[in-house]
Amino acid sequence: MSSSVPGHQAGGLQGSRASLLDNPVYDATLLTLAVPTAAMLLGNAISFALHFSDHTMGSLQMFASGIILAAVGCELLPPLLEAESVAERVGTLLGLLLGTGVMFLVRWFTDKLESVGDLVETIAMSPDHSMEDSLLTRKSSMVGQAKLLKQSASCAVDLELGLPYFQQKSWSDMPWGMITSVFINGLMDGLLLGIAYIANTHAGVIMAIATAVEMAVLGVTFSAGMNAFGKKGAVIATVPPLLMTVGAFLGSATAHMLETDRPVFLGLIGFGVVALLFLVTMELLHEVHESEAHEHWHVNVYLFIGFIAVVIEEWITRSLVTH
Repeated sequence: MSSSVPGHQAGGLQGSRASLLDNPVYDATLLTLAVPTAAMLLGNAISFALHFSDHTMGSLQMFASGIILAAVGCELLPPLLEAESVAERVGTLLGLLLGTGVMFLVRWFTDKLESVGDLVETIAMSPDHSMEDSLLTRKSSMVGQAKLLKQSASCAVDLELGLPYFQQKSWSDMPWGMITSVFINGLMDGLLLGIAYIANTHAGVIMAIATAVEMAVLGVTFSAGMNAFGKKGAVIATVPPLLMTVGAFLGSATAHMLETDRPVFLGLIGFGVVALLFLVTMELLHEVHESEAHEHWHVNVYLFIGFIAVVIEEWITRSLVTH
């Protein structure tokens, strides 16, 4: 297992005038990031030709969850437990609390966006019901009623013309609530990958593998939803990998600049640990349990297969380092 000391030496910035892009740390980050980015782009392409069952998708999500849980326990949690000074422990606790607050805030925001998108879609797909009744039914979840009314009226006109909602090619007809939540997911995944890589290089590699599985699944499901929008949907489907790249460089740059300040750096790792646990428990596992796949043991077992795979990989790595 890697030491609790950050994976890169303190003072790793190569001179105050050196460009961040000239630092080999960012070259390595780019190589690590290439794995999940390529996986999502591959998932985007596959979605045009193949359809995967809920069992297959659930198994992959369970496998990714097991890998992430093992990576957090083996690589990222030990430095937090070894915090000795008061400042280090305070920094760690603040990072954990901040991570918890931020992730629940992000979840609340994306849920609101998705509920708005669902409301507009429901109104557009239900011409037999009055707009007023639909709005009153979902009033408690509405955000920006005037804007929704305008969007809904536009959708209703399209239906009267005999044009199915999902065949509309206008940018305004896209499910922006769901799209925005996927964008945020890509940005956050990249951010966490960058932090994990600077905190512990080995952890960064393991996280890249887990993120690749997650992003491949997301690429398949997201692109499948965007296919109905033609070229516009294809353009939208390429944005999450780009945001993940931006997030990774932001995360690695921030962590690399702060690693000389150990209390702050531990707080950043704590933030990442909480965010990763949130990703597993509130996103990946939640999505599996929303489908019928979770009722089958051969889907759930992949959580433990992923966990055990990381443990075995740790043994192999330790033996290679020792010899």
